[in-house]
Amino acid sequence: MAELIKNAYDADADWVRIESDTRNCIGKEGCHFRSPETGFLLVSDNGAGMSWAGVQAYWMNFSVSTKQQAKGNELTEKKRSPVGGQGLGRLTTARLGEFVELLRQMIGENIVTLRLIGNEFTEERAITEVPLFAEKIPSPREKGTSLLIFPLREVNQWEGDKVFEFIQQLTNKVFLFIDRKSFQIKIKINDQEYELGQSVKFKREENKVYWENVWQKMSPSLIQEVINFWDVNQMIKPGFSSEERAQQVVLILRCERDNKIVGLTTAGVVTFKQLNSKNFYLYRSIILPGYRHPGLTSKLIVETRDFLELANSHEVLNPCIGILTFVENPRIQQFRRGDMASLKDGLYRHG
Repeated sequence: MAELIKNAYDADADWVRIESDTRNCIGKEGCHFRSPETGFLLVSDNGAGMSWAGVQAYWMNFSVSTKQQAKGNELTEKKRSPVGGQGLGRLTTARLGEFVELLRQMIGENIVTLRLIGNEFTEERAITEVPLFAEKIPSPREKGTSLLIFPLREVNQWEGDKVFEFIQQLTNKVFLFIDRKSFQIKIKINDQEYELGQSVKFKREENKVYWENVWQKMSPSLIQEVINFWDVNQMIKPGFSSEERAQQVVLILRCERDNKIVGLTTAGVVTFKQLNSKNFYLYRSIILPGYRHPGLTSKLIVETRDFLELANSHEVLNPCIGILTFVENPRIQQFRRGDMASLKDGLYRHG
């Protein structure tokens, strides 16, 4: 989904809309394929589209990517730097549903529609052997692209708490590169509308929480709020600068009831001399005891890791090659000490 959004951005679209429906069958007229199963996904934008020649040269040729040729060399007409991957969007869509239909419109041309069968993609079959169907049909639209995927393979991924997790992950992956002022991202899932960039709630039965990404967006008031959180809970050891540490905050976890900070993650750059003086992110996290819901700690680690990986991908001079963290759980430390003692005993006995 992130790659599809980036494709729209690279095509100088003003907006992209994502609509997912898990309750109904596809009812769009003109579909080449039909399916009685429920669940479909529609991604549309008002970008420049692609000509019939472009569809044949690029979308129907999996080994060629215009992004790879243009990235770093040319800007779009709206002075945007291309951010999309190298043909990743067209390949990964086939994993979302059984059928994929692409409709691309360009000013002065009839609409170009291309269809492929998603379940034809298998490990045993070469991509070049996957059947594609393409034709040109009339359309009242001037320009734009629509991508229709149906039926969805994993309907449960678009329901319940998965929706909030999906939007949060998408926000972290997309907003690092695009200009929010000139590009709007709208999402509609089962009649519920969202706008990418809003805070996403992580729901549980008690002490509900949500997190927000504040990496390199720490205002003076937010810095003071974080420092007060540390001071009240006696979290910063003597000798460490609270203000310096506050500048390293990535995610802030808040209580849904009163919006107070109940946890956060930080990442500071450190040099690890034992590994050829390479740079690493030093990861730290804390969640107040009453808000440690099952799986939340792991979720924050993954979210922080994925975001830092994207943020670091543009570093050229001194990139970080990984993440380090401290383990401060007494039970884990005790287990490791016992493990090491057994290992040493075995080495002594067996030479």
